[in-house]
Amino acid sequence: MVGRQPNGGEPALVVRGVGSGARWIPAWMTEPAAARLAIHDPPRLSLECLLALRHVLDGVLAPSVATKSDEPRNRSGNI
Repeated sequence: MVGRQPNGGEPALVVRGVGSGARWIPAWMTEPAAARLAIHDPPRLSLECLLALRHVLDGVLAPSVATKSDEPRNRSGNI
């Protein structure tokens, strides 16, 4: 751990791995109560459900305005 810094408005721990950039871990995941959470087998949510949620969140969190690199280009390479 290299520090504490809010991420998305929530308390988080900042960690650095070998050869990687900084990673934020939600602080609640490091508390003793997190170790007592039940693990269900089989999982309660299917992979398909989780992927659908990811798709929705990506749409919500994506920038609302396209950047120039996202805009279609004509044959001359101009936007």
